[in-house]
Amino acid sequence: MMGREGEEHRAEIFNGASLGAGVICVGPVSIGEWAFVAAGAVVTRDVGRYELVAGVPAQKIGWVGQAGFRLNEINPSTFVCPSSGQTYLLD
Repeated sequence: MMGREGEEHRAEIFNGASLGAGVICVGPVSIGEWAFVAAGAVVTRDVGRYELVAGVPAQKIGWVGQAGFRLNEINPSTFVCPSSGQTYLLD
């Protein structure tokens, strides 16, 4: 058991993150800013900022932008949102 009672089951959800219906978080985990967790996923590890994850257990399948759309890869470090046209750089 870690720290306070119940802390071992904690799921920390950051600004802008979206979780689909029926998502299960096996804590402790954190869901980063603007991350998107697909419906029915089981999150067993931290999800990074802007990551798109799905499955059991949840695995990264791409990147998502602040508009909520999956980003299109221009090159390995540059992505663009098909809705807003905003460009994202991988750092």
